[in-house]
Amino acid sequence: MTGTGIRRVWFVATDPDRLGGVSSFITVLGRALAGRGYEIRLLGVEQPRGNYPLIRPADWQQTVLFPTQAERDADPELDAHAYGLERFAAVKADWGPEDLIICCHVWPMEIMIAGGLNPRDRTGPVIIGQYHGSFHAAESGRDLRRIKKIFKDVDQFCCLTEADTVSYRRAGLNNVIAMPNPVPLNDARDGDRDKVVVSLGRYSPEKSLDHLIKAWRTVTERHPDWRLRLYGAGPKEPLLRELIDRLGLGDVVTLDGIAADVGGVLARSSLHAMSSQTEGLPISIIEAAMAGVPTVTYDSSPGIRAIVRDGATGRIVPKNDVDALAAAFGELIEDADLRTRLGSAARAEAEQYAPEPIADRWEDLMRTALR
Repeated sequence: MTGTGIRRVWFVATDPDRLGGVSSFITVLGRALAGRGYEIRLLGVEQPRGNYPLIRPADWQQTVLFPTQAERDADPELDAHAYGLERFAAVKADWGPEDLIICCHVWPMEIMIAGGLNPRDRTGPVIIGQYHGSFHAAESGRDLRRIKKIFKDVDQFCCLTEADTVSYRRAGLNNVIAMPNPVPLNDARDGDRDKVVVSLGRYSPEKSLDHLIKAWRTVTERHPDWRLRLYGAGPKEPLLRELIDRLGLGDVVTLDGIAADVGGVLARSSLHAMSSQTEGLPISIIEAAMAGVPTVTYDSSPGIRAIVRDGATGRIVPKNDVDALAAAFGELIEDADLRTRLGSAARAEAEQYAPEPIADRWEDLMRTALR
């Protein structure tokens, strides 16, 4: 018995295998909770896209609601939504008060409600809603309206920072708390590091990786022996390659694909970079901090400011200011002692995001939310 009254933990996501912060959250928290005796299950809406399978233990069962492409091809008249609701009905029939549902995205919660899940049913599972972006991102699009509608009756709604908690309460959502994501520990320690600035993230529009490449055109003029390495995958890869070639940076900027060993990459890197237009609580910044690597980042969300203190654990520059980005890189490239001080301070502050302390907080939440 787990001691919380919960036996099974279900992670529900649009696609649990999608490369990014949500899949990392599922993997890290799932492993921590499994180590404490919980049975872990995964529920996805869409079939996995791309070759980025979530690395998980073999006993984690995954159910996907919508049909595969082969099933759609075999039956052109197949109603994918109706198919998904029918499959969800079979899953929901097995849920009870010993189940905890962690819904990581908005759309899956809408699907589950359409399939008959009633958050007000006190005989059913404990339901925790999440939003992994910032409040600003939710408010800027149409997610905030949807969040307020579908998560208002769940047992708890979790956002990533205290600042966002205040914003959600002002918007009328009163069951909100801040719950940061856990980040896996790594064994990287200070030592000889390469003259490398590394980025870890999807090659997608919101990451604005073209800004890093453009900034590097300035950096390399004074520091031709330094390299920018962009790890990830995604739809912007062809355009990023074209930009690198057009700016003549092929010898100093590389697209390195998915990092199989993030800890090993960070152990060899001197700086971590982020140029996103919006973020929640960026796991890659915390991973870098745990490896003693300071981050240079745009000021793009409260989550950034929660984990990077400008001049103390890293550098924050105004969003979309490519010149400021290049200047911050130059400052830290030229001052190895400052890099070391920032990296050491970042590591000390990142310890609060280790899996076990965050798992403790989740178990406290289970006890208070238990029906």
